[in-house]
Amino acid sequence: MAATKRAVVYCRGIDGGEVLASVQRDACVAYCRQHGIIIEAVFVDTGVSAKPRVQPALKELYQYCRAVKGRINTVIVYSPDRMSPVSLDRVNIVRAFEPLGIHVEPTDGGFSLDTVSGLTDSIVYAASGSRRFRIARERRMAKEMKVGV
Repeated sequence: MAATKRAVVYCRGIDGGEVLASVQRDACVAYCRQHGIIIEAVFVDTGVSAKPRVQPALKELYQYCRAVKGRINTVIVYSPDRMSPVSLDRVNIVRAFEPLGIHVEPTDGGFSLDTVSGLTDSIVYAASGSRRFRIARERRMAKEMKVGV
């Protein structure tokens, strides 16, 4: 029997778009209900840049997951581009959660190899596995995800 998925939800609205963030949140909640995923918390960034280092709710989500390590195993997003429109940033965010035993699951199937962004992210993910790149990336992401940075 598969373990119960316990998740946090992350949404990012565009240009302070509360409506868009609420649509994302509703879609993520519906997805979790449909798949039997328990939601522990919801984190929403509105009106902020898509750069990971200036997304306060994303940083807060990461810190929350570190604090409850082992309890959360999934981050639900409406679409991978809600974390960042930049493929390398998305891959870095996904990899930052891996040591915590957490995977990122988009409601739109965005990491599917059948999509352009999913295929691109997979290629970047594989290429970023080199030891030198991985160490530099982990240091950068750890620094960026700290609260107050």
